[in-house]
Amino acid sequence: MNRNYEDNAVSPVIATILLVAIVMVLAAVVAVVALGMAGGQNDLKDVGLTVTSDHTDVMVTLFTGQDVSDLQSLRVSVAGNPYVTEFQSTNTTDCVRQIGVPIRFTGVGVEGTHTTTVTGVFSDTTAVTLWTGQLAFALWPADASSHKHENENMIKVTLPRDWTAGTFQGNGWQKQLVVDVSDSSGRNVVNRTWAGWELNLALSFYKDSCVIITNQANKGFAPGSYRVVVRGQTVDSTGNTIFTDSLLYDGTVVVP
Repeated sequence: MNRNYEDNAVSPVIATILLVAIVMVLAAVVAVVALGMAGGQNDLKDVGLTVTSDHTDVMVTLFTGQDVSDLQSLRVSVAGNPYVTEFQSTNTTDCVRQIGVPIRFTGVGVEGTHTTTVTGVFSDTTAVTLWTGQLAFALWPADASSHKHENENMIKVTLPRDWTAGTFQGNGWQKQLVVDVSDSSGRNVVNRTWAGWELNLALSFYKDSCVIITNQANKGFAPGSYRVVVRGQTVDSTGNTIFTDSLLYDGTVVVP
C-alpha cells in the first residue's frame, strides 16, 4: 500500500514539469514566428502593377497601393540579355504621376522567353522586388524599300523600333547592322556592316534609316528585283561577336 501511495504522489510532479516545458516551447515558437513576420513586413511594399512585353520592350503599369506615392523609380532587368542588365526609368516622378499609364522600357528584352524582374526604389532608399516572372520577347522588325535621290537608285533600310540613337553602344559592347543585297540571279552585290557610331551618324541624316547608295561595284542600283537580308549583332570591344540577333528582315525590294 505504501509503494502505491508514493507512485501516485510523484505522478503530479512529473505532469507539472512536462506542462511547463511544453508551454515554454510553444512560447519560444510563437516568439520566433512573430519576429519573422515583423521582419518581413519591413521589406514588403504595397504596390499594384502589371508587367507585359511588347516585342523587346517591357511595359510596367502601376495601379493603386498605399506605397505607390513613396515610389521614386523603377528598374527592369531581363535575364539572357548579355549587354543590357538593368534599365531605370528616366523620369522618377513619372512613376507616381502615370498611374494606369504604361511606362515603356525600350529594348530591354531579347528574343525568347526570359525571367524579368521589376524593382522599385522608394523614398526610404529601400529597393524592393515588386514583380518577377517569365515574359516572351520578339524582335522588332526592320524594313527595306527603294528610294531615289538626285537620280540615284538607293535601297533604304528602316531600323527596328528599338534601334534608336544612343542605344548602339555601351560599356565594352556595340550593336552592328549587317545588310546583304543580292540581285535576281542570286549574285551578292552588297555586304555592308554598320558599326554603332556609323548608325548614330546615319540617323542624324535619315532619322530612322540607313541608305545604301551604291553597290560593291560603285554603281547605282539598276532597275530590277533585289533580295535584302538584314541582321543585327552585338560585338565586344575587340570585335568578337557576343550576341547575334535573329533575322530582322528578309524580303524583296523592287527598284523601278
